[in-house]
Amino acid sequence: MPTEDDTLTSMLTIAKNSTGRIQRLVNSLLDINRLESGQQVVDQNSINPVDLVRESLHDVAPSANARQQNIQNKATGVLPLIWVDQDM
Repeated sequence: MPTEDDTLTSMLTIAKNSTGRIQRLVNSLLDINRLESGQQVVDQNSINPVDLVRESLHDVAPSANARQQNIQNKATGVLPLIWVDQDM
């Protein structure tokens, strides 16, 4: 069972990650010149899909735990990199 410190650390990490994601999204939306010129407001990078799944599940884990839901990550092994905007 996680300790109170582990829970607090986990919550702070999630808050930090979410804040950074929101800040990047707002910055993208505020780039009026790009929007008016018809350019997409995305910042795509190639990433490991297993890492993306792990990070996403980590972010939703407190909500799932509060609802007594169990989330299982079956994304294992080596997968090809994918081209995505992590903030979308």
